[in-house]
Amino acid sequence: LFVTQGDPPGKTGVAAISLGIFKCLMEYQFESGNGDDTMTRKEAFDQKIANEAPVRNNFPGIKRVLITLDDPKHIANADREGIFMELRLSQLMEYLSQEDEKARDQYTSESKNEEDAHVKTTPSLPETIEESIDHRMETLTMEAHRHSTSSNRQSTVKAPRLSTKQYAMLQEVTKSAFRKLCGEITIIHTIERERIPPWSVTGFYPVGLDLGLIKEDEYICYCG
Repeated sequence: LFVTQGDPPGKTGVAAISLGIFKCLMEYQFESGNGDDTMTRKEAFDQKIANEAPVRNNFPGIKRVLITLDDPKHIANADREGIFMELRLSQLMEYLSQEDEKARDQYTSESKNEEDAHVKTTPSLPETIEESIDHRMETLTMEAHRHSTSSNRQSTVKAPRLSTKQYAMLQEVTKSAFRKLCGEITIIHTIERERIPPWSVTGFYPVGLDLGLIKEDEYICYCG
């Protein structure tokens, strides 16, 4: 599965990079099946593209999945080229909540310690992710305020926008849900870790790491 998160189509930006990576993956995993050893996988793939128009929703092997907010505008503007399936943030949150509840039920039923009964009343996994995002937003906002009041020049530290939260939720819930569903995940950043602005949506990646939902070695950088 190749998962993207509702970025609008364009010649540059995340949507363009995502589509480029997706097509590269398809090229290298495609088998021509014609027995002609002189034809490279890329040539065979290009031939299939030429012979089978439209290719939309007909990609071999790798399937592209689209995740969006429940917001109608975000849904309408998303890049859908080659999409096999699309889901909403609310559906992934429900999936995580259900899986979390199953794990809690199993834990409390197997535990002989009566004190473990409180596990049933602790926040669900989506709620825990949201609390962590809220805490990070508050911390970044306070830090930006301190910088702006302690310097006469314009601060390079910025507070996250209010709209950042919903996209950070989309980002972290999507990663956590697909890692739980698939057992492993590879997350592609298009910028080096040290250059990611902490107030950007991507800058909220430590949330999943800090909660133990994502492993450090599951991040790679597509920085060309």
